[in-house]
Amino acid sequence: MRLSCVITKLETDVPFHHCHNLKTVKLKWLYLSTQTLDGIVSSCVFLEHFSLRFSGGFDRVRLVSDKVKAVELQSLRVKEIHLSTKSLEVLVLETIKCRPKNLLINALKLRVFRAYRNPILENPDKLLRYKDDMALKVAEILEHCSGLLRPENDEGDDHAMDNSSLFNQYLWKLLLDLDLNNIREVLILSFILRVCTNLKHLEINIQDTTLDQSLCKFSGILHSKSEENATRTCSLPYPESMLWDKRELCDCITRTLTEVTVKGFKGKEREMEFVRHLITKATVMERINIWCSDRCSRQGAEAAYGLLSLPRSSIHVSIVLKPGPEFQLAVGNASFQTWLLTLN
Repeated sequence: MRLSCVITKLETDVPFHHCHNLKTVKLKWLYLSTQTLDGIVSSCVFLEHFSLRFSGGFDRVRLVSDKVKAVELQSLRVKEIHLSTKSLEVLVLETIKCRPKNLLINALKLRVFRAYRNPILENPDKLLRYKDDMALKVAEILEHCSGLLRPENDEGDDHAMDNSSLFNQYLWKLLLDLDLNNIREVLILSFILRVCTNLKHLEINIQDTTLDQSLCKFSGILHSKSEENATRTCSLPYPESMLWDKRELCDCITRTLTEVTVKGFKGKEREMEFVRHLITKATVMERINIWCSDRCSRQGAEAAYGLLSLPRSSIHVSIVLKPGPEFQLAVGNASFQTWLLTLN
């Protein structure tokens, strides 16, 4: 049984009181109170798939269940997200405004995790319009849901939970927005890969920070603190360029990782280091997809092309290079080499 709601305002959860057998609920473009949202969730006792998108009026999303298998939260502004379910297999978080320490997620057997932040969707119908800051960066979500950082008020906090179970041996597919040119975010990625020992599929979308910052300035919310965070570096006992070579090899890279896709690739040094590491160390890799950015320079594209000549740890791996998406849309199935010749 499936129900989709595309309405403006929902004042009560009464319509859901007799929906005990409802397994899928999709709520979109709604204005509803926290009480109403809680009532909807508690009424659907056999709920398996829950989606809440582009909605407001409530200050928290709370879901405690042993039956829910998939949750999608998109373009929400809340004070707290509390998910606790032993059965959760798929979790999607996109463009979420919430204090990182109030992300309370306990999913012992999560198999698929997708986290995106789309600056274009920051203010859908004014639902996410706020002056102090922007939606969470995916790196912040990873920090606070992986055990890397503990909540500031962890001691004595009744709401504190162990988020470290979000990333563990059950996770096999990971799709993220990350900046591979930011050493802090690369360190977070290296930690996630270490604890996800059975990861098979990895997709990383390198965010266009130029677009991100221009939108911040347009909205008048690019503060000095944001600029400081964007340029913050981490102290390492060796040159940053040696990070992947110096760190211990991850189990997933040597045993389980079979497909990796990197989108928004520009051929910059740290991007190249990560892909080189995969090509030369991933022993069971079958496919590496490199989707270049339309902002990629000729030098960056040539560097990407040079990846094809690297010695490969896996004899079965194929490396696929794709031109910028705008070029693909305009020209069709043109080869990477053809696109490279058009670059300055």
